[in-house]
Amino acid sequence: MTEKKQRLLGNIFLALLLVIVISGCGQKDEAQETEGKAENTAAATEANTEANTEATADASEPKKVSAAETDGKTVFDRNWDSLKNEWNKSMTSVNPDLATLNDLEEKDSAYGLLRTGTINENQTIVVSAATDNDTGNLRTAAIFGIMDDNGDVTSAAVNLVNIADSTISAEKKQEINTALGLVDGRIIDSGQSTYEENGLMYTAIYDAPENLEPTLGLSIQEVE
Repeated sequence: MTEKKQRLLGNIFLALLLVIVISGCGQKDEAQETEGKAENTAAATEANTEANTEATADASEPKKVSAAETDGKTVFDRNWDSLKNEWNKSMTSVNPDLATLNDLEEKDSAYGLLRTGTINENQTIVVSAATDNDTGNLRTAAIFGIMDDNGDVTSAAVNLVNIADSTISAEKKQEINTALGLVDGRIIDSGQSTYEENGLMYTAIYDAPENLEPTLGLSIQEVE
């Protein structure tokens, strides 16, 4: 990957992470003045999962989330490895060349460990997820990359929407993708779009920086 593309993807990564953190912080009852305070949202997220019925049980039990246990739930009931498996299953029939999510890097974030992987050979499309330090489950999920003529980054964004919530129908997922402007390209004109469904907030962002290639990003997070 060229230095120019590396710099561009770095800018996209930081921009989307900022959107995710700001949005998450804005949903809390009390304003958060430091990045570290964002970790307090873990309790609110955990309370909305099925584990809340066993809140006093041994914490080691619900922290391991297998693929079988996550059937019928959202992407935030999954860990990074489970996300990679779901990505592969969903994308294989659409575009096998984008079906393998390979680990790229890890770094700390306000929400926890930020896991990043790439799905194409030249690493211009990246999938990222902040994971909870205690459970390993996803706290945020995002996809971002350079918009080439082949439309791969758009296909990747659509795929993330499709695997985000297994409790909604295929028709509803198509509705979300259409509303975000991913199906007909309206996101290019609007620049940004959001859609809320079943407790999840989907945010699509298109950007065309001067002297740089256009980019597309999609972030998904739980609404508290």
